Amino acid sequence: MFVKKIVPLIIIQFLFISCSTNSIDDLDNTEYFEQSLKKLINSINNQDTNRINSLLLKKPSLSNYQELKYGITPLLIAIKNEKYRSAKSLLKLGANPNLCSFDGESPLTCVLHNVISEKSKGFIKHL
Repeated sequence: MFVKKIVPLIIIQFLFISCSTNSIDDLDNTEYFEQSLKKLINSINNQDTNRINSLLLKKPSLSNYQELKYGITPLLIAIKNEKYRSAKSLLKLGANPNLCSFDGESPLTCVLHNVISEKSKGFIKHL
């Protein structure tokens, strides 16, 4: 549910960014980045670790991307949605577990909020 709310925000922000650029090359790069980010978020939601690995090997900067309004990272999206296999793949490929959203939420605090879930109890050791 969280992903369904955040993906449109990210896409809208990229549209505003792409409208303000002057170069066709910049627009192509922005569109490519936007498509890659959308694929990454969908892969996180589906826990498709092979696709996550493939996307991050091609575009490593996606692992620590913070969306512009809230500063949410792919790792926070994975943990908020209890997609711990995806989160583990993100961590292995360089996602920063200390990167906080703009309101100060970190992957660790998010896991602590999810402590009711049995899945999150085993995940704390990976942070």
